[in-house]
Amino acid sequence: SDSVSTGLVIEPNPPQSLSLSYLGNASTPVITAATLDDLDFAVANNSTNPMSNILISLVPQSTSVSVVGPSTWTIPDLEPGDRQILTTKVYAANTLINSPASFTLTANYVSKGQTLTNSLTLGTFVVGNIKLQIYGLSASSVGGTTNLVGNLLNQGSTTALFTTVQLAPSQL
Repeated sequence: SDSVSTGLVIEPNPPQSLSLSYLGNASTPVITAATLDDLDFAVANNSTNPMSNILISLVPQSTSVSVVGPSTWTIPDLEPGDRQILTTKVYAANTLINSPASFTLTANYVSKGQTLTNSLTLGTFVVGNIKLQIYGLSASSVGGTTNLVGNLLNQGSTTALFTTVQLAPSQL
């Protein structure tokens, strides 16, 4: 069978625009519930024209997620090829653990006398944390066998399963 190539390329941003992108160590940001997490992203001018009066806004799409740090930024001018990194802090409620959440990142700007808009839906995933606390620890001897007895309490925001306790020799 013969195939025909159309040569069609669809880019996420037009080649002459303001580019918005997530910065981080994974393709999808992870937010830990009930903590303040950093959310970093970049604004880049991939045009051959200077851009001005750039207004960036970050809006959560759920009432269970909040932008605790700055949610709007103003960049007076961005020359061709320039990039600026913006950062803020976000908070997700425990009710969102193991769920996706999203933000809309919008840029309004002026290029060649025209007011333009570009936006990016930034998807995140909300996870819980596990924070173990040991208390009531005591050693007792029964029939010549020493037993260590105590309690473990998970003070985190998600269920801890299959915990193993191991004794290690003291390094003192």
